Parts: sequence; structure tokens; C-alpha cells
Amino acid sequence: PDGKRLYFSSQRGTSGSSSGGITYEVTGPFRS
Repeated sequence: PDGKRLYFSSQRGTSGSSSGGITYEVTGPFRS
């Protein structure tokens, strides 16, 4: 939200599993 980090998550499987839900963090100069 601050324009520096972008988070997006996948909702496949259960969290804590290697093949489960994954939250990705992308850092960079994102500008809306």
C-alpha cells in the first residue's frame, strides 16, 4: 500500500504446506 511493497497470495491448499497457500512479496518502486 505504501508503493514500496506488493503482496499477493495464492489460495491453493492449506498454509504451512510446501504446496499450500503462498504469499508473495515483491519489492520495488511501484507507483499507482
